[in-house]
Amino acid sequence: MTVGGTIRPSILHLIKPTVLLRCTRDLLTNATKEVSQYFFDVVYNHATGSNTFARLYWDSKNNRTAENNPWFNVEARHAFNVFHDFNHESPLVRDFVKRNLKYLINEYHIDGFRFDLTKGFTQNGNKDTDVSGYDESRISILRDYYNAIQSVSPEAVMICEHWTDWAEENVLALAGIQCWRKEK
Repeated sequence: MTVGGTIRPSILHLIKPTVLLRCTRDLLTNATKEVSQYFFDVVYNHATGSNTFARLYWDSKNNRTAENNPWFNVEARHAFNVFHDFNHESPLVRDFVKRNLKYLINEYHIDGFRFDLTKGFTQNGNKDTDVSGYDESRISILRDYYNAIQSVSPEAVMICEHWTDWAEENVLALAGIQCWRKEK
């Protein structure tokens, strides 16, 4: 049996051991005999406007992230976005995500992650674009995150809600990343 937990995109930076850790440890303690793996469902493709990184560089006139925001795109780079789109090409975003993943593994001793909408981890589109085609940049980003996870826990699993071209999903699979497969 596998159990998962979800972390809201507005509070990624606010995870505190005093609340989430107590709940998670209680769940794991009580379910140890029933649960063989524990995964967190993480949302790194977007965040709400209440996210600190969004608020630091905010365009209040247009009610959106500002053009000089180093973490977010002003407009989404894909047609599937909700809230504010993270720019995964930004070193600040990449460092933040990797630190967060490592923290979650070390603190909660989880077995892996299910990433929400990794198809959106691209800068090669716009809000009206279907970004399902092969994207070497997105592959590089996801490999970078996977390597960060593996550096802390070599047995940890990374599952992506990806929905892209089969060729891209196969490259990720060969690297050890699991993708939800769509039917042909």
